[in-house]
Amino acid sequence: MFSSLLPIASALLVALAVAVISMALVRGLRGEPKRRVIEAMPKYTVRGYQDETPAVSEDLGLLAQLGANLVNNKYRIWLVQTLARAGQRGPDALSALLAKKVTYAIIGAAFGLLFLSQGIVTGLIAIVLVTAAGFGLPDLLTVSEGQTRDQNMEFALPDAIDLLNLCVESGLSFENALARVSVGLNGPVAEEFGALINEMQLGKSRIEAMTALAETTRSKGLQRFITSLLQVDRLGVPISGVLSEQAAEMRAQRKDKAREQGQKVTIKILMPLMFCFLPAMFVVILGPAVWQLVQAFSKI
Repeated sequence: MFSSLLPIASALLVALAVAVISMALVRGLRGEPKRRVIEAMPKYTVRGYQDETPAVSEDLGLLAQLGANLVNNKYRIWLVQTLARAGQRGPDALSALLAKKVTYAIIGAAFGLLFLSQGIVTGLIAIVLVTAAGFGLPDLLTVSEGQTRDQNMEFALPDAIDLLNLCVESGLSFENALARVSVGLNGPVAEEFGALINEMQLGKSRIEAMTALAETTRSKGLQRFITSLLQVDRLGVPISGVLSEQAAEMRAQRKDKAREQGQKVTIKILMPLMFCFLPAMFVVILGPAVWQLVQAFSKI
């Protein structure tokens, strides 16, 4: 009885996975104009949530609500922090991630059903493992996106500080210079500067906003830059000189890091060379000699 119902159940679950993927694609295409409008707006975004239990937007429907019921508050806060490091903030970002986790879990369960032909126990274990892997895959992708964003921030920070210094030397205040850089540039540095300005406009002082930014970011260059600005505020040092020194120092560190990565190439290429090139070279060089030895011993 079970073996006769197995193909039907597999077909139904595969059809459900295809329907979920199709709905996600249609929803993404429908949201494209809205995304373009949002990207055209000034890059002033709220850094994070004010409460300890971030809410989930109800606009994304059943999948986001189902994902919200599957995670606890501690895990949800970690997801919010991970999304913030990746440059995604707000309840819509959390809802999209939860919906993606449920979608990948359903797709994983559909693929896990294929292992039921190997036995009930093996099939159930495969379904559980593949479903759990699909549920956790968006987290890994978000963490990787955050790491890539930190690397891009380290690379673009010296140019942004140069532009900030130019704006300050031209007569703009520090807040107006930050706003100008956040609107004039693209990338993670502009987004963080825009979030910093937004928090100042919401009532935080400059020291409080910069301290919050230094505590939340994982970019070492941005942390050093914010720490220098905090010392400028406490000591009353002219900010233009500090900005130029920070830009020169970060540019020198970027060159040193590029030189270090170039020196690591010889070590990284050693293992592929040993396992891919050297065996073939040994076969070409030693192959005829070994063949001649085999022929000589066979005649004895």
